[in-house]
Amino acid sequence: MYKNKSLFFLWGLMGSGKSFWAKQLASKLHFNCIDTDLLIENKLQLSTSEIFEKFGESFFREKEQLVLQELIETITQPTIISTGGGMPCFFNNADLMNKNGVTIFLKTDIPIIVERVFASVSKRPLLKDFTSKDELFVFLEKKLAERVNCYSKAHYIFDGEDVTEFNLLQIISKT
Repeated sequence: MYKNKSLFFLWGLMGSGKSFWAKQLASKLHFNCIDTDLLIENKLQLSTSEIFEKFGESFFREKEQLVLQELIETITQPTIISTGGGMPCFFNNADLMNKNGVTIFLKTDIPIIVERVFASVSKRPLLKDFTSKDELFVFLEKKLAERVNCYSKAHYIFDGEDVTEFNLLQIISKT
């Protein structure tokens, strides 16, 4: 099914809990933890918002692909990787992650995501223009509809309340 049993990729919409669960699981299992957005920010010495503003989304997506390739080629220790929300849906990234690790889609309900991200929309390049939760809800529903086919390529899909430490640990420990 996959080549590298040391790589675990968490993907889903922004605010789905990818970074939270990656940190939580890595700490519990004594694995490394990498957030691809933070990795790109550190490499470029710019925030994701600044990268989008200065260079555009296409540039950012190309950097995501390069970072993904680098991670796949260099990581040998067990690592939980939190991807950016769009990473699986550009180029052949979802297929690449599926071939080289275990992929998990955190399918979080849109109202929960709205509550999690509304206070920080100014820090999220795709959300910076939203001033109401209703507008944000409509946008996130549309974004999920655009990405769900890609996200659903994951080896494992956790829907809403199924996203628990116990359930995620079960998947990771059986690989």
